[in-house]
Amino acid sequence: MKKRVALLGTLLIISLNLFVLGGITRAQGQTSQSRQEVRVHILMYHAISANESLQGKYTVSPEEFEADLIYLKEHGYTTVTMTELIAFVNKGDALPENPIVLTFDDGNYSDYCYALPLLQQYEMKAVFSIMGKQADEYTAENRTDINYPNLVWPQVTEMISSGCAEIQNHGYDLHNQQVDAVDAQKRAGESDEEYKSRISRDLQRMQDSCYAETGWMPDTFTYPFGIKNSLADEVVCEMGFSASLICEEHVNTLRQGETACLYNLGRYLRPGGSSSEGFFTGLGLN
Repeated sequence: MKKRVALLGTLLIISLNLFVLGGITRAQGQTSQSRQEVRVHILMYHAISANESLQGKYTVSPEEFEADLIYLKEHGYTTVTMTELIAFVNKGDALPENPIVLTFDDGNYSDYCYALPLLQQYEMKAVFSIMGKQADEYTAENRTDINYPNLVWPQVTEMISSGCAEIQNHGYDLHNQQVDAVDAQKRAGESDEEYKSRISRDLQRMQDSCYAETGWMPDTFTYPFGIKNSLADEVVCEMGFSASLICEEHVNTLRQGETACLYNLGRYLRPGGSSSEGFFTGLGLN
């Protein structure tokens, strides 16, 4: 009788262990599966200014940007770079829980003056897409003015060295306004091949300038004014960019092994004049 009880006890323990082990295995499988796909919000800033007359749709105050960083940190979000998103999709590298990308367009001096110190203070990261021609010209003239002018290359290099800033390609000279269109668009009378050739030369010039000045080669293209078309998409892929950013507002779903999901990533414009809580809860980030 005692042997039967002992045997039953042993079988019961084995059954419980198998049940628990099976539960752990299933949970691990679910975790592994969930990590193969992530939803990522990408935010779009342009400039930061302490001058109230300059604050508005495309310009936030230093206090607003700091409040954004505090809100994200307190609510468990971790800032990541484009290179980290690319590594997640193409290499299977892990991403932190609740990843979010902060992007700044154009390469304004306020990125260096306001954004960088705050990113360093809160140990967070942002992606800065800069215009090559302006960086070249302002560096040659040694121009620094907080109201609007662009970054100079030594500042860009310092930002990269901080570990808080990633630099990406915003075109060399595609922000120019032509008679018939913004220069990122196809010009009147321009053939498809002429357009693709012009765009590729511009992007390559920015790549060359950035690498020559900083030693960093951008892996993402940010469309100027969000202007894009299928021909520009072809150029971006043919040139080897691993990702691209546009101005359409939507959440991005990234899946490991699906390289196509890295292109035309949507971003939410962060305007000035609204609270961090109001802005982020409106996006469902709470």
